[in-house]
Amino acid sequence: MKSTEKYILSLVLVFFATISIYGQLINEQIFPFEGETAFGDMIKTDDGNFLLSGTTENTLHLIKFSLAGELIWLKNYGWGETIEVSEIAISVEGDYIIGGLYQFHPMIFRVNADGDSVALNVLPNGDENVPWKISTITCLSNGNLVLSQQINPPSSPPYAHLTLCDGMGNNCLVIDNTDVRIEQVELINDTILLVAGNEFNWGDDRVLLRMVSTAGNRLQTHWFDSFLITGFDFSNMNSTYFSIFNVYNFDENIAKTNNEGQILWQIGHFSGQDCKTTDIKIHDTIVFTLGGVKINDTTRLYIAATDTNGQTKNIYYGEHYAFQQGEKIIIWDNQMIVAGQVATENSNSRDLFVNTYILDDLITSITEPVSNSGSILTAYPVPTDEIVYLKIPKEIAIGGTHLQILDYAGNIVFTSDLNGNQSIERMIDVSTWPPGVYIAVVFSNGGARGKCKFVVAGR
Repeated sequence: MKSTEKYILSLVLVFFATISIYGQLINEQIFPFEGETAFGDMIKTDDGNFLLSGTTENTLHLIKFSLAGELIWLKNYGWGETIEVSEIAISVEGDYIIGGLYQFHPMIFRVNADGDSVALNVLPNGDENVPWKISTITCLSNGNLVLSQQINPPSSPPYAHLTLCDGMGNNCLVIDNTDVRIEQVELINDTILLVAGNEFNWGDDRVLLRMVSTAGNRLQTHWFDSFLITGFDFSNMNSTYFSIFNVYNFDENIAKTNNEGQILWQIGHFSGQDCKTTDIKIHDTIVFTLGGVKINDTTRLYIAATDTNGQTKNIYYGEHYAFQQGEKIIIWDNQMIVAGQVATENSNSRDLFVNTYILDDLITSITEPVSNSGSILTAYPVPTDEIVYLKIPKEIAIGGTHLQILDYAGNIVFTSDLNGNQSIERMIDVSTWPPGVYIAVVFSNGGARGKCKFVVAGR
C-alpha cells in the first residue's frame, strides 16, 4: 500500500464575518473539495491550533488552522481504497492518530505535527466480507491506545469491542465486548474508561453507560431506555449529560442522569421537527448542544444553550444555506469553534465548514437589560408553545411608538403600534409560529428603547 500524499493547491477558502442577533459569528471558513465530503473529527492540538478531518470518496483530508482562522497546512492522503475516518487523537509523542475504515478493515493512520505521514496500519478484522471500523481512540500516558472497533454499518444487534493496543494498533488485547454501537469513550484516569453506546431494538432502543478498567474489569453498568445518543459530557462524576438523537421521537435532545443511573431530567427544543443532535459540551453551568434542524425544507445549524437545571437559555440558528449541520464543538478562550458540513446554493455537494463564535453571546439570557434606567422588557413564559406575554415597563413604554418581533433570520414576524404612557402587558398568540428564538424590540423615533428574547418551543 503506497501513500499518494499530496498538497491540495486548488482549495478555495471562504472567509467572511457577520453579526447575528443571537450570537456573534467572528468568522466562517468553508473548505470546498471535489465531490461529497464527509465530516470526520476536529480537535484542539497541543500547540494551541486545531485539526479538522474529512473524507471524499477514497481521499482523506487533514486541515490545520489557528484560532484566528488562519490556514497552517492542508494535506490530502489517498491509497486508492474507500476510506472513512472517525476520531482524531494525540499520541504522547505529539503525533496525530486518525482512526477509521480502510476498505473493509479498521485503520490507524499517524502523521506528525506538520502533517507528514508516519505510518498507516490496516488491522485484520477476521471476516473479509464484513466491514469493521475504529470509531474511538483513547491515548494512555504509557503510549498505548484503547480502540473501539465495531461492524460498520452497525448490524442488528451491532457488535463492538474495546481493545488495548500499542501505539500503532498492534498487539491488541480485547478488554470488553458489547452488543452496542459505541459512540464515545472518555478517560476518567489512566486506568478507568467511561463508555457510552446505543443498542438498537426497533423502537425499544436503549443506551449503555459503562465504566470499565483497562485491565478488562466492568466497574459499573447502567442502561437507559427509549432513546439513542450521539455523545455525552460531564462536569464531574456525579452527573452525565447525553446528547440525544431519537429516530422515533424528535422531541428530546438532552438528558441528565446521576451516577446511580437515574434520569434526572430530559428535555427537547424542537417539538416534532426533523432534527439531529450531534455533540454536547458543558461550560460552567451551561450545557451546549449542537446539530441541525429542518426548517422550511432546509437543514439549519443550531446551537442550544441550556442550564444544568434543564432551562433553555438561548437557541442560535446558522445562516441560510441549502444544508448546514454542526458536528463538533470545541470551547476555548471564551470562544466556541464549531465544525460540520455545509452545502451552499451554488454547490451540488456538501463541504466542510468551521465557524467561530463569541461564547458569551451564545449564552445570552432570554431577558436582558437595555435601558439606562435599568428597566427591562420581559417575556414569559419561556419557553412557550401557545401564548407569550410581553411586559413593557413605563420607562420603556413612554415615547415608544411601535413594537416589533423578529425571527432568528431577522425577518419581522409581528408589529404593533404603541402610544402608552404607562406600563403595558401585551399578549401575543405564537401557537402557529415555527420553533426558535425570537427578539421583541420596542422602538421610538430615536431608535430602539428596549428588547428581549423569548423561545417558541412549538407543539
